[in-house]
Amino acid sequence: MKNRPDLSDLASPGSEIDVRVTPRAGQNMIRRDADGKITIRVTAPPEDGKANAAVQKLLAKSLGLAKSRLRLVRGATARDKLFRVERSIATVDAFGHVERSGKVTHLGHGQGYFL
Repeated sequence: MKNRPDLSDLASPGSEIDVRVTPRAGQNMIRRDADGKITIRVTAPPEDGKANAAVQKLLAKSLGLAKSRLRLVRGATARDKLFRVERSIATVDAFGHVERSGKVTHLGHGQGYFL
């Protein structure tokens, strides 16, 4: 998609991403300029967190991450925002249960898994 650049180089856990947001834009798009600054335009209005949710979704797609992995650290009501890439949490208990983000799945005998 021409309006969504590949930002996967910024997707390492713990990295922080500064963005400048324009709500109520004509179309959704992300742009990274030559200096590495990221500008995001979303069609959603800046009310009831709609624009922040749209920015999170669009940024996550460009990073190649689930939107749940992005946390808004600063700028909930401002145009300049700071997002942090959170770690993916997956643990296995002694009974073979895999827990990811609060959901538990049982691994049967002989089943493998990747973390």
